[in-house]
Order: sequence, then structure tokens, then C-alpha cells
Amino acid sequence: MEKVWNVVWKKDNYALEKVRNNKALKKFNIYESLGVNFHKYRKVGDFGAGGGYMTLELINRYPSIESVRLYDYSEDALLKSKENLANYSHVSFKQHDLNAPMTDHAEQHDFIMAFSVLEHVHNYETGLQTLFDHLESSGEAIMVWSHANSIFKWQRQWYEKLSLWNYGFQKEMSVKEIYEFLDGKFDVLCCKVVPCVGDKGVWTLLDNVIHKFNKQSGRYLFLHLKKKQ
Repeated sequence: MEKVWNVVWKKDNYALEKVRNNKALKKFNIYESLGVNFHKYRKVGDFGAGGGYMTLELINRYPSIESVRLYDYSEDALLKSKENLANYSHVSFKQHDLNAPMTDHAEQHDFIMAFSVLEHVHNYETGLQTLFDHLESSGEAIMVWSHANSIFKWQRQWYEKLSLWNYGFQKEMSVKEIYEFLDGKFDVLCCKVVPCVGDKGVWTLLDNVIHKFNKQSGRYLFLHLKKKQ
């Protein structure tokens, strides 16, 4: 998995700074519209942090954030995030593969972000356990997961057959599947189907058009979660 994402962060349009900043801006706008109160969080964990664009948007928007720990398996992603966040003293970094348990539970967060990361982890149950273990009692999380009811699932399947898919393993889930997956660890405060945001092209256009006529279809599930007691 590390090799796949090292290549992505070095060469793929996915990693373009303008694209990542635009997607971060729009994702936080969506979560604010869903009522997430970012001002109350202090110690944040950003899992699958990539180039650090979500953290950068977070700390620029909400100066009350005291610390952010960025986790990623890709060394190249972490190098990019360190470059992007070089002027911020309250951020730190850890390389970790979410396919494996994280045995050090000393680092605890009152808020966790996991944007389109666990869906790329073969052992996504293990990854979810890591998020659960590193979230304080009554802590909250936001998670974005690729939706099974979307034209983008068809795109992945076609691209895989044509050997054009560059993003390794990906597991889309339906709303029912995501609730079952989270059950026992998290209460779902909100789950919203959202069409593709921050991108351009035919697939994005089709996804947004379909969503206008069928609100249950769209590229992403935007989730706001609370740790179960």
C-alpha cells in the first residue's frame, strides 16, 4: 500500500496542491453545514493525513486547536505534509500502516479526522479499532467513505479491468453497510450522501446530475461520529 500511495503523492493529479486545497475547503464547508462544532475540539488526530491539506485548513479556520497529530503510511505523503505545515509548531507526525494495530495508546485525541482512508485499508476493521483506541471517552470523529451507490464505483471497476486504476484496494460501502461496520464502536450523529466535490470532469458531472434526481446516489458518505461508552 505504501508504494501505491508514494507514487500517487509524487505523480498523480490527485495530489495537485490546488485540487487538495479546494477539496479541503469544500469538505469543511459541508461539515459545518451539518452542524459539526469544530471550535470545541483541542487535540486532533488526522488519520490518512496525506499531504496535510485537511489539517492546514483545520488549523487556519479554528485557532482554538491546540495540537494535531498526522498519521499516514506513505513516507512521501508525510514529507509533503511536513513541508506544508513547516510553520506550525503544534503539529506532529507519525508513519503508521492502519492494516496493523497501533500498540502505543498513549496518544489520545478528543477529535479524529479520517477522510477517504479506511476504504483503502484491506484490514479496515483493524483500522477502525485504531481510531477507536486513540479517541478519548465521548470523543467525536468525522469520516468520509466512498459510497457503493455511485457511478464512481462503476468507474473503479471498469478502470481495474482496463488496468487504469492507480489507487490500490478500495472498498465502497452502502449506508446500511457503514452503519453495520460502525456498530458497537461509534454512534452515528449524521450520515449524508454527498456527490463528488472539488473535482472536475465527466465523472464528476454525471455524479452530480444523478444526485439531483436521486439523493441516495453520490460519491461519498459524510459521517459525524461519537465514540460509544
